[in-house]
Amino acid sequence: FRSLRRIGRLEEAERAARAALASNPENTGARVALGHLLDAQYRLDEAAALFGEVIARQPDHADSHAALGNIYRRRGDRHAALTAFRLAASADPDNKVRLVEVAVELRDLGELDDSSAILDEVLAATPTEPRALMQRGQLLRRQDRRQEALAVFTRLLKHHPEHAQAMVEAATEERALGRPHSAKIWLDKA
Repeated sequence: FRSLRRIGRLEEAERAARAALASNPENTGARVALGHLLDAQYRLDEAAALFGEVIARQPDHADSHAALGNIYRRRGDRHAALTAFRLAASADPDNKVRLVEVAVELRDLGELDDSSAILDEVLAATPTEPRALMQRGQLLRRQDRRQEALAVFTRLLKHHPEHAQAMVEAATEERALGRPHSAKIWLDKA
């Protein structure tokens, strides 16, 4: 069912995942895959229920906590999303990227210092991690530290030169800094 999902055959993938789950109700992989399939079809309540079932059986299932965090985020429940992402990060402490999701929620809840501290931790462990760099730049922008934000986006592009979103972000900073010509160069590359 994973290969069917990758090629966009969601209904067929859903049938296959449901069949796998019916033949083995303890199949966590099938339950998680079905949850992701339902999420991809915007069937958020059904997806959330499946991820909740996985967590009830395996409380430290990091991927299910993270999936619930994304569902809560899409529903606009930032506090529930933060809790879910914290549980995902706690269940998978070696995966520093999970902390980025915690930092995003904290930033969006206005907890900028806490968000910044987490991004510092992630970037200390993985200095070129693109999602962490992107969020660091956006946090600096939110703090009206535009030159520093541009430096972070430029750093991201140094390590990931084809990162189109970073090019747009760099252009945004160049424009805010009064350099429309430089902004246009970034946009033309994107």
